[in-house]
Amino acid sequence: MLLAPGSGEYRKKKLAHSVLCLVFWLFVFLLFWRYEPDVLRFTFFRLTGTESHASPFALALLLTTLLSCLHRLVSLFVYFRDRHYALTLLPSAVVAVLLTSFVPTVAWGVIAFCVVALIAWAVLSLSDFRRRQLDKQRHLYRIVPRLSWHAAWLCALLLFVGIGSNGNRHYHAQLRMAELIRQTNYAAALHEADVEGKPERLFTALRAYALSKSGRSIAEELFVQPLERANHTFLFLRKADERVIPIVPVALYDHLGVYPQPHEADAEYLRRLYSYRPFASNTPARDYYFTALLLNKRLADFVRDYTRYHRLGQGEHNVPRAYAEALVLHDALHPTDSLRTELYLPHLHQNFRDFQEQRSRHKARNAQHHDLRSLYGNTYWWYYFYANVMRSDE
Repeated sequence: MLLAPGSGEYRKKKLAHSVLCLVFWLFVFLLFWRYEPDVLRFTFFRLTGTESHASPFALALLLTTLLSCLHRLVSLFVYFRDRHYALTLLPSAVVAVLLTSFVPTVAWGVIAFCVVALIAWAVLSLSDFRRRQLDKQRHLYRIVPRLSWHAAWLCALLLFVGIGSNGNRHYHAQLRMAELIRQTNYAAALHEADVEGKPERLFTALRAYALSKSGRSIAEELFVQPLERANHTFLFLRKADERVIPIVPVALYDHLGVYPQPHEADAEYLRRLYSYRPFASNTPARDYYFTALLLNKRLADFVRDYTRYHRLGQGEHNVPRAYAEALVLHDALHPTDSLRTELYLPHLHQNFRDFQEQRSRHKARNAQHHDLRSLYGNTYWWYYFYANVMRSDE
């Protein structure tokens, strides 16, 4: 006998299918809405060249609806035994995973696994199709065994979608930072960097850009997170970054007012940043130049050029933090050429004396590096003595 529509056994079967689908679609919707909206928007932009202005909720709802339509088509035209009914959701699960697998780079491992899963899925479907006549003769729907099969396949699908989706937490933070900067919400972008940021080039470039766009000096928070290896390139966006975040480098150069020329050496571009608008005491371009000198540990050049535009003696609060720390460091290393910063930055001089005392407690450089990192890792002093300056081609 067949399970006749309207019979109690038939209703059990449909109820089990409905609950299974409801759990799966709820999981996918929450994943799209709460965790992947930034990746989905950027993927849409990369594929179409246009921006999506839909809210995260609307975008998640739209994609979930489209995937449920795909599932409906699969369930109409592809046969699976009842115990394997959850596998009618696999094509939708694969699409859900692939939607987040192309940024920041193509996840070839995930794509290969999806291909293997679809091949196995097709083989199992053909095997089940050959048994369809036996399945039609069933007249009893055994709810407990079926639920066990449904639960097992559902857990496998949820695990597949959860693991296969874009789980790069730091990349999500980069996308959120870039989007907040585009929305001119610089304070929120900097907060995102403080919470999720890493001391790497792109995070540093986005932090610098947000600080500069907000009207503050980059030197105020550049070393909030200790930089182990860096140089002036950490301040600038690259052409390749367009494939990773929704900000084009030209937006930064529009802000600075100085555009790099083809085949121009970094040193020449930095000098042009310094020379731009020579009669203005503070410009974003010159702020980038001074900070680049600090990252390259060119302390003497920084002091020479900085003091051409800025006179000390107006109080510590008027000197950006990293600049002030660099000036104090210069006086400590070159007492015969002192700027007498102890008169204007007494608190920083006291902190630097403590920094030197902490250094003297350890003879081994590794011990100094570790202990001082926890105490002074957010200062230019720690960067100057313990960080490595990268080559420009690294």
